[in-house]
Amino acid sequence: MRAGPMRFVATLQNPSATGDEYSTVGGYAVTATGVRVGIRNVSGKETHAAKQTGSEVGVELNTRYRSDITGASRFVVGATTYEVLYVNNVGMRNRELRLPCKVVS
Repeated sequence: MRAGPMRFVATLQNPSATGDEYSTVGGYAVTATGVRVGIRNVSGKETHAAKQTGSEVGVELNTRYRSDITGASRFVVGATTYEVLYVNNVGMRNRELRLPCKVVS
């Protein structure tokens, strides 16, 4: 895998396993910074219902294999947050991951 297509630097976030004073598990902890990713727009749709407009953008992130990336992970690139839908380990070779994501913000 060439490093050229992975020109974006992202911050990987995984769900926090610790709870707050009410034992509510939530929030994300920063796991790794400086993860190189490639971003490719896959789909987009716009919906209109009850005088409101909503949009959803689907992207695919490509990165090198990491065992700590799961379907609950998030990537932050600049001001945009991508939520991983599932992890596709290309060819089960533990070299490249293709991550279908949706844009959260």
